[in-house]
Formats: sequence, structure tokens, C-alpha cells
Amino acid sequence: MIEHFHITSADRGQILGYLKDLKSEQEGFRIIDVGASLNTWSRDVVDAIVDFNQADVSTGVQVFAANLNQPEDWRAIEDHVEQHGKFDFSICSHTLEDLANPSFVCAQLSRISKAGYVSVPTKYRELSRFEVEMPGGSYRGYIHHRWIFTIRDGRLLGFPKMNFLDVDPYFDAIADARDEVCDLSFIWKDSIEMDIVNGDFLGPDALSVIQYYRQLLINDDLDVRLDKAFTTS
Repeated sequence: MIEHFHITSADRGQILGYLKDLKSEQEGFRIIDVGASLNTWSRDVVDAIVDFNQADVSTGVQVFAANLNQPEDWRAIEDHVEQHGKFDFSICSHTLEDLANPSFVCAQLSRISKAGYVSVPTKYRELSRFEVEMPGGSYRGYIHHRWIFTIRDGRLLGFPKMNFLDVDPYFDAIADARDEVCDLSFIWKDSIEMDIVNGDFLGPDALSVIQYYRQLLINDDLDVRLDKAFTTS
């Protein structure tokens, strides 16, 4: 379950200090970072890394090469856990939004670790227009991201990034590109409770899709935390 969530500027100092304290207080405390090769802030505390890309890590850190979307690529990690037990903690930082199947990876995190830390861009950032890479055009969020995430009723909720988001002015009111609200992170224990919007069914028609995006991307746990209130339409 999600125990604590934060909306921040993506500074990792607090979580890094927390993990260093855990390792110093608990002998043999093991940490695995899933998707860490291009985001190496955790290198001083991890015991293992899982990623598709070549990992730049210190000697002694175990590296599992894996495409996180492919179940067969997790077998070496699962075999390791079967032999040595679950890792005490996992890190998955700015990875879920890149993946084809984040629900599968969330389930895998709970299979290989007892607890963990997850961070993703906030919905405020992903609905903002801050990258303009084509003449006369703009788009919401990061073009290479597949998902927008938020937390609703204590559960992680994922929205596939769809083309209508770029042309629907409704989402301008939610957009906020400020650094201080760019990052959503949380600590979980035992499992990550995650849903895909509308049960992962983009239908039954265009109006329905537009309405449940409009309704479920507002007045969620993040908006409550920031004291934001939006009118449902």
C-alpha cells in the first residue's frame, strides 16, 4: 500500500538520507534499483540494479540486464530472490512513465522487494506545455512518456497519454510547469495498489473517454494535498 506521498521539485536528498540511515541501522539491508542506469542518484546505496541500458555502477553492485516489459527478462532476478530472499527495499525512479506495461512492473516490484520508493512526473507537469521541438507546435508533457500518473483514493492511477490531450483546452487549468510541483513520489509497503483508468479500456466511445479523463484527473489526492479544487464538467 502507498504509505506516504510527496509533491516536490525532484530533490532526492531526503530519500537518499533515509536509505543511508536504514543501511547503517540494519545490517544486511539490501536495496535494488529498477531502471537506474540513466538516473544514478542512488548509486551510493544500492546493492543491485535492473535495467535495459548499460549501468554505470561501482564494483560489487550486482547488475541484471533486462527489458522491464518482458516477463522472461525478470527470471534471473526472480531466481536470485528465490535463493536469497526479497530485497528489503526497491527504488523505481522516473521509469514507470516510460514503460509499455507499468502495472506488470509494479507487481514485479512487490515480488522482489518488501517495500520501496517510486517517483514519476506529476500530472501537473505532464499536462503542461514546456517542450517545443517543432516549428509552430507544442505538446503536453514529455514526448517520450507513455503515461500520466496520479494518486486517487490512496491508489496509483495511470492514464495513457492520448493525442486529444494536446488539443483539449480543459487541461490548461490543471497544467503547472513549476519545478516545485514537477515530481510525485511515494513510499509503499507490501504491494503497490495500481489501476489503469477505466479498467484499461479506452472506450466505448470518444465522449466517454474525454469525460473520464476530465473527471478523474481532477480533485484527486494530489489536488487535496495542494488545496486545489476544480469544477467537474
